[in-house]
Order: sequence, then C-alpha cells, then structure tokens
Amino acid sequence: SELLGIDPVGAEDNFFDLEGDSLLGTQLVARLSQDFGVTLSVGVLFEFPSVAGLAARLEAAQAEAGEQEEGTL
Repeated sequence: SELLGIDPVGAEDNFFDLEGDSLLGTQLVARLSQDFGVTLSVGVLFEFPSVAGLAARLEAAQAEAGEQEEGTL
C-alpha cells in the first residue's frame, strides 16, 4: 500500500495490475527480505504477485530457513 500509494490493497490484488513496476517490485522484495529475515529474489513477485501469495511464500521461506538452522546445530 505504501509503495503503490494505494489504500487499501486487498489480499488478492495483483501487484502489477495496481501499476506496480520492476523498480517498486525490487523495493518491495528488499523490504520483505529485511523485515522477515529471509532472502527473496525479485522473481518471487512474478510467481506470487498478490499479498496472499507473497505471505504464503514468506512463510515457506521462513520455515526453510528454520529447518536449515536446525540442521546446523
């Protein structure tokens, strides 16, 4: 919502349909990666362009990161 300047953004709204572009997408993915402590590529936004899709991918990435940490103990 903040990056796009649109309020509200629905869970199923497509980032690109809301006039999101690659520059905003790069900023979005960087913020998500930093805020949630996982590494995401910009390509994830093309696979999961909605809030709901990104949330699911973030949860999966966090679970994967947790499994990797457990394996190194």
